[in-house]
Amino acid sequence: MSFYIEKKILEHAPRTRLAIVELDDVEIGFGHASLDDMRLRVANRVRDELKNATMLKQVPQIAGTEELLALFDSDMRRTVTRAERLLRTILEGGPMPVENDAIDAMTLLTLYYKLPVFLHDTRTLRGDIGLVVGRPNRPFEVMQGHDSIRTEGRLFLKDELGYFGSPIAAAKRGLVSERSTSLLLTALFPQNVGDSIVRDFLKRGANWLQSLVGGEVIRDGMVGEAEAGE
Repeated sequence: MSFYIEKKILEHAPRTRLAIVELDDVEIGFGHASLDDMRLRVANRVRDELKNATMLKQVPQIAGTEELLALFDSDMRRTVTRAERLLRTILEGGPMPVENDAIDAMTLLTLYYKLPVFLHDTRTLRGDIGLVVGRPNRPFEVMQGHDSIRTEGRLFLKDELGYFGSPIAAAKRGLVSERSTSLLLTALFPQNVGDSIVRDFLKRGANWLQSLVGGEVIRDGMVGEAEAGE
């Protein structure tokens, strides 16, 4: 399994990057003892930084992601990413989603970095994995209860079987459950976010997941062009 960013994306936004953390031998439970404190600390951090939801569009990570997605999708200015929806929920006093210890870690990382973060069961993925621009009339199966989305011009994570991750909608394929034993954590970084944040994500993402589900990090790194001097 190798990772890439489609040439079309890099031609328009050459500093786009992905962060990749792969873990094996994980054991996924529910309601880890550390999660309540982690949720409280992350939620308080978000509220201290932003105060209210009207400030979301001013967040560099939100603005940078929107700008990246809008390069290929003219409707993106009217579309809300999953990260922005989650942040809005927390800022408006809504409940934090609770699923299992692994997915809850992904939720906390999304809130902490305010960027698209993905978590998949690695056993469901096949071949090389890339960030690509979606083509028309290609299937992308969303989770039950979520509205379907068109694929043309949208950014997706893709393997040899098709699209399996989106910044906008939750995918059905690759869903992490208590039966999952290997995980792929991925985050999308737009051009205006520095490599130091990518490195911080790689370290924190691995630490938080391992603290909650154990396992061994078998691969981590950045996909994309590093900043000058790196």
